Amino acid sequence: MIAQRRAANMRLFAQDLAATGDLRDDLDLDQIADVVWSTSSAEFYGLLVLERGWTPDAFQQWLADTWRRLFFP
Repeated sequence: MIAQRRAANMRLFAQDLAATGDLRDDLDLDQIADVVWSTSSAEFYGLLVLERGWTPDAFQQWLADTWRRLFFP
């Protein structure tokens, strides 16, 4: 299933983030992977860009800022 593969890939991404040594101490890899998986989904993008009128650039900037605020001290 595609969703399961995406989730597994997001865990790899979370591991890469953790390898920097800069993540918040109170988050685990599963939490990070789940947040990345859900907020980078086509459905989430569609809600904000297609349904609510965000530009793709605004979505990208918001998502990067959100991940920075959530994952790093």
